[in-house]
Amino acid sequence: MGWVVIATGCLSATCGHRQSAEMRPEPGLEFIAVTPDTVREVTVSSKRLKLFAYRWTAGGRFQVVLGQPGTPPEQCLSGDGFDRLLTVLARVPVRAEHRRSGHELGREWVDVRLRDASVLEPIDMTIALPGPSGEPVLLAFRDRHYVVDMDAQTLGTMTSGCAALGGGK
Repeated sequence: MGWVVIATGCLSATCGHRQSAEMRPEPGLEFIAVTPDTVREVTVSSKRLKLFAYRWTAGGRFQVVLGQPGTPPEQCLSGDGFDRLLTVLARVPVRAEHRRSGHELGREWVDVRLRDASVLEPIDMTIALPGPSGEPVLLAFRDRHYVVDMDAQTLGTMTSGCAALGGGK
């Protein structure tokens, strides 16, 4: 019996969706690219937001749990708003290296973890949300920052709770 090897290629800076220790984001390529249907867990954590969402099967709806300071926790089934958010988080095209530190700009940083159905490690990234002046979304990678093409309005729905992300109880 012989072995069959199937090799695939990709344009992503991480070849599929895993960050390599030797790679770094390159303008014109994707930092991560994962099919949203394969994602099973989404975790978002910042100083003012905790979001955890999970599902057991591909294509199923997520159970979404959100917490923010000063408000009671919310729980709901995912809806169209969460689907749009997941689509934005699952594909991160890099536009350019950002020369100024995002920390100098006083931006809010958000840790994001996506776990898919594969046996590989989860995808981790740290992004800076745009400020009120319309700054670009930034990705932190090692000691550098990159401007990434992620829809700021959709990212903003994370703080709107189940009203924006849910599709029912």
